[in-house]
Amino acid sequence: MKRCIFPRALLSAAVVSAMGTAPVAFAQETSATIRGIVTGMDGKPVDNAKITVVHTPSNSRSEILSSDSGRFNLKGLRVGGPYTIRVQSDEGEEVLDGIYLSLGKPLTLPIDLADSELDTNGVEEVVVTAEAQIFSNRGSTSVFGEDQIANAATFNRDLKDVIRSNPLAVVSPDGNELSIAGTNPKYNSLTIDSVGINDTFGLQSNGYPTNRPPISLDAVEQISLSYAPFDARKGNFTGGNINAVTKSGTNEFHGSAYLESVPWSGTAEDDKLSDGTEYDIDNEEETYGATFSGPLIQDKLFFFTSYEKWEEEIEFNYNLNTLENHDVSVEELSRVLNIMQDVYGLSDSVGSAPDPDSDEKILVKLDWNISENHRADFTYSDQETRSAQNYTDSDGTLNLSSNLWTMAQDTTYYTAHLFSDWSDVFSTEVNLSYKEYEQASLTNSSWGEINVRTDNGTIVAGADENRHANILANEVWNFGVHGTYMAEKAQYRFGAEIEDTWNYNVYGRHASGTWSFDSIDDFENRVIGDFQYSNAYTNNVDDIAYDVNGKTYSLYGDVTLEPFSGFELVAGLRYETLTVDDAPNRNSHFEETYGYANNENLDGRDIWLPRVSFNWNLRDDLTLRGGMGRFSGGMPLVWVANAYTNDGTTKDSVYLTDLDPSAVNFTSVPQVAMDTLAPGAGSTNSIDPDFELPSDWRYQLAVDYAFDIPGVGEGFNWTTELTYVDRQDSVFWRDLSRVDNGDRTVDGGRIIWDNVYAGTEYEDNYDLELTNVDDGGRSIIWSTSLDKTFENGLSLNLSYVHQDITEVNPGTSSTAESNFQYEVVENRNVPLEDTAYYEIEHRFVLNLGYRKEFVPGYATNFNLFLERRSGRPFSWTLGAYRDGDLGDQTNFDDSDVYLAYIPSGADDPAMDFENGLSYAEIMEIAKAAGVSGAAGGFVDKYSDNMPWVTTMDLAITQEVPGLLPEHRGVVYLTIDNFANLLNDDWGKVYDIQYPQQILFDYDVNEDGQYVYYEPFGGLNTKNYTRFQAEESTWRVKLGLKYNF
Repeated sequence: MKRCIFPRALLSAAVVSAMGTAPVAFAQETSATIRGIVTGMDGKPVDNAKITVVHTPSNSRSEILSSDSGRFNLKGLRVGGPYTIRVQSDEGEEVLDGIYLSLGKPLTLPIDLADSELDTNGVEEVVVTAEAQIFSNRGSTSVFGEDQIANAATFNRDLKDVIRSNPLAVVSPDGNELSIAGTNPKYNSLTIDSVGINDTFGLQSNGYPTNRPPISLDAVEQISLSYAPFDARKGNFTGGNINAVTKSGTNEFHGSAYLESVPWSGTAEDDKLSDGTEYDIDNEEETYGATFSGPLIQDKLFFFTSYEKWEEEIEFNYNLNTLENHDVSVEELSRVLNIMQDVYGLSDSVGSAPDPDSDEKILVKLDWNISENHRADFTYSDQETRSAQNYTDSDGTLNLSSNLWTMAQDTTYYTAHLFSDWSDVFSTEVNLSYKEYEQASLTNSSWGEINVRTDNGTIVAGADENRHANILANEVWNFGVHGTYMAEKAQYRFGAEIEDTWNYNVYGRHASGTWSFDSIDDFENRVIGDFQYSNAYTNNVDDIAYDVNGKTYSLYGDVTLEPFSGFELVAGLRYETLTVDDAPNRNSHFEETYGYANNENLDGRDIWLPRVSFNWNLRDDLTLRGGMGRFSGGMPLVWVANAYTNDGTTKDSVYLTDLDPSAVNFTSVPQVAMDTLAPGAGSTNSIDPDFELPSDWRYQLAVDYAFDIPGVGEGFNWTTELTYVDRQDSVFWRDLSRVDNGDRTVDGGRIIWDNVYAGTEYEDNYDLELTNVDDGGRSIIWSTSLDKTFENGLSLNLSYVHQDITEVNPGTSSTAESNFQYEVVENRNVPLEDTAYYEIEHRFVLNLGYRKEFVPGYATNFNLFLERRSGRPFSWTLGAYRDGDLGDQTNFDDSDVYLAYIPSGADDPAMDFENGLSYAEIMEIAKAAGVSGAAGGFVDKYSDNMPWVTTMDLAITQEVPGLLPEHRGVVYLTIDNFANLLNDDWGKVYDIQYPQQILFDYDVNEDGQYVYYEPFGGLNTKNYTRFQAEESTWRVKLGLKYNF
């Protein structure tokens, strides 16, 4: 018998190909796989060899016999380890100890019972042994194990703090947005224990259901990220795919308790937009939590629990007793409160300082070893996030207690898996999950909003006008059955999934009425300045709600072949189809105007998603891999909901400037206002009846190489990837009401639109349709990375990525109006493909770690994250204020999105130099902005970039003795923006909030010529307009943890 503990020398070779094997299953899988072939004398396959796999901490066991071809495949195993693998046969026996498995990545073991040494393919191995160092980080794929998560510089305790180590994963400076490979963050998919924890509806900018991360990092066993997994099981994303698996209990009781706070922070100094203005940054936040795990029944049933609570104080700078430095006086406040009581019979108060923002989450997981052939798990998670709103935060507005409200976001999910080995060649996985989410506005009153003008300010009472009816809720059920069958020379995988999604959203601004009074005297005498009311014409706010149930049915299958030794080929196909049980209300006025109905709901849409990939081990140290496939999904449901909530007929509004004083009652809507509402013929949102599901084709070729450098070290791992993406049927918004009558600006490049409603009472209407554009852009992404772990405890991962990405409309908003209005264009309604909104042309990433026991038995860890990347792109545009010269309706005539035209010369007939800026003045500005080369045409879309961004964060952890020998305490520091701590001129963030920089204000005269003026508020030809103070200074988080 041979016994082998994998040597450290294999560690680097294991890491380099961690994402290279095919198929690679990340998106929905929660388990690991071991596969391989057993050979004996003369390299012949050994059949009926007994392979026993034991997860040592839980004593979970799985057994299988090799097939006639010597092959074996064990699925549904726990991630992590350590594992012991025993292979027994008449031809010999072999035992492998200290094996760790990674999420969704098959460990391939060629077992040669005739060899005295274990002959593993170093490049193919996806296992890290001897220590639980599960880690792989390169171009389009990454896996982060428990140690990497625990030691990373995770100041925000967010999954994104870990994921950003991948070269394609770009996190915004405020830690909010995550763009993977230059795609819209809304297109990412996030799963935890196979449950989709995305922002299902699409309102959150952080990609999560709530304002806070959905899970405690202390509950996470592994995190994987993939951008091009050519696996037919993957679905529901056209961005990146993030998958997290939670920890499990073992045969021993373990636990931890921790406390974190931010005791120190620096001062941000703006030395570019001001003369050294300083901002004191207070970050009074605290996090505490605990985990506990162990056996309920030894070897059989295990539990893991996690609890975490986060609070952050909100900066509040007003003394509400004296109202010092506020525009509202104590006397005015007292008078308004007395009138509220005496005239209207309502009690109110000045309000209070806001409660801290908070987030609380709990997780419970059970693992059940039913038998050697069957294993199950169950996870429950609950998260409650609260954030205070409408507290007094400006000198001009005083918010009374009745106007305060709290954003309440609650997420709960349950998930269960059953893993079964029915024979040596057939295994299944059954998964069932349920997620429910609700976002509600917890108002302090049910009155309409009340605005009372004082001499120099405003007092606001009653429920906020946007909270009169504002609820978002969704429930998602998912059921899936997946199977794997091992034939003699092929592996077949197949499965089916059903996802049932219910969404409810109601937004009734002014649904309880919004009252304004021009003075306190008018307030006392019930004399309104104006009154606004908006609702369904039935006066039932539920009639404007989006209340829709839809189902997605998915089927997939793939086959894995090995045509010749060392070459693995995977080919698969996925099919998805949608059913929707409700449709937008039909608008007869729309149908009469355009000849078709506005009630498209995407019911019956389907798509085929073929995929193929290969993995070719050219040598023990060199692998060539690649693939191609089609991906679809991730489109926010809110884009579909817009057609339901803006059908142009159900919602109506009334604006009154005169009302009988007897009807002024804040607890009800005046009858005259309700009687005024009627079915309308307003502006609409709709979906193109020929709408196709957006998708993209991804093509990738990659090389992995393991090598030594004499005198420096062994086990360097280098990888390089080239990825090409072709977008098809990308989303686009067009205004159906626009009519091209041939009118153009003199240069001929700009359409001067007419309107289908011209000359009617609806001439300012618009009808926005969600449709497709055939050519939605493309991506060319090249990445390269180098990885090395040294014997002295030093480790590094260095990577670079270059992006060249084009698109038409980035879809950054939740509303059709904003996605149409703020798309940078030469002409509205005309798709313009150019540089993408989220493109990061260059990005360098360094992950540097050092582990050392300065005191024997107690480890010290230093982990540095360093990022240097080019800034986001922005466009040079024309400034607009009520400029309808190109046919824009009043809703769109204030948007600064028209690309600037640069005159070809002093005699350019497209320009009116006499009534605006002269040619010399225009060209001086163009040269200052660096766009004079566009003379005679339009400046390119997103042709310039904001300043480069540098991020440097440092984490230091130190183990200390515990109460018992096996216990450990941990003291840790996380320094956010460590570069700024080293030098207060470093680590500053300057950008442009909205990525348009105004070059000229403009008009179009009667002759169709441009008339340019200097921008209102002054010209700025810099590539920044904003200093982000909170992101431009250092902060230190101190943490204490006890592990037992």
